[in-house]
Amino acid sequence: SEQARSDGQKIIKLDFETVSIEHKGDHCNVSIRFINSGNRWIKFKTPDLLPGNTRGGGLAVAPFSELGKMRPRDDWGFNLAGKTLINKNEFPDGFVVLNPGESRILKIEAVPDNKILKGVYELSGVAFMKIEYEGYGWGLSTHVDFSPIKSQITFDQDYPSTPQEREQWESTHRASMSYKPVKPGETFVEDGLYRAVRLNAGGSYRSLQVMPFKAGDIATTDSVKMPMESGDGVHLDGPVQWVWEGSAPIPTKPFSSAYVEGTEQFSLPGAACPRGGRWVARVRANADYSTPEYRYDLSRIVTMRRGQPMPSISNDAGNAEWEWVGV
Repeated sequence: SEQARSDGQKIIKLDFETVSIEHKGDHCNVSIRFINSGNRWIKFKTPDLLPGNTRGGGLAVAPFSELGKMRPRDDWGFNLAGKTLINKNEFPDGFVVLNPGESRILKIEAVPDNKILKGVYELSGVAFMKIEYEGYGWGLSTHVDFSPIKSQITFDQDYPSTPQEREQWESTHRASMSYKPVKPGETFVEDGLYRAVRLNAGGSYRSLQVMPFKAGDIATTDSVKMPMESGDGVHLDGPVQWVWEGSAPIPTKPFSSAYVEGTEQFSLPGAACPRGGRWVARVRANADYSTPEYRYDLSRIVTMRRGQPMPSISNDAGNAEWEWVGV
């Protein structure tokens, strides 16, 4: 069988490779080429019609890393099944038909499922889907599962690197992290703003505010008292676990008071809203600037879009600001 695989004639053989990945605002355009390397025609559905599960088919690309050589942030990829096909007009009936030796490029709109550091990557991935082929009836399966031809792709900037990309990434990451709460006594595995969720309360009770934690911090085992997410003045009070909500403020330089755009947690009235979501007004309640205390006005919770002017806060006398409390 090994000799047949290496030296035999390729009758039905389908390959694909990643051609390019281009940054486009809050997403990427991923171009992949399917190649008919056999001597019979092959037909299959375009990736946007694949449901992305093991029964219906899937398509993904990701960095290839040899065992022991994986870089710290190689844990990302693009799931392409069910995503928007940019050049769908080239496949009006929803099928790709390849004659022997032919290839077609499909351009798909997608977002990576994790952060990417700029650099050169060798991409691999997987495809599993149903195909039709010339000579069907030989008893061969119509379901195929295969890896692509490896290709090198260069990212000339980090992802996310713009506020639009960050909002998109946070939305995806928030959903995946919702299944990975940090319980009392456990270690936070990544930086971020986390929301407290009450344990053993007979329901889902979540805090209004979000708290910054760094990777390596240990979640408290003490009771936590914080206003409820509903903003009705009721407090949760007891042991909590923490769920990732968004990026914590990232300094533009070490010891800088300025932050990377889109990561700010606080904003002054009248300033352009730095990140979309809900904001609550807080007013300084003491004159000690070394250890300031704040009073939260739960009647002033607003939902803002990034770039909108933040509302004024009456009677603030310069001591009030807005605090981001998540989406």
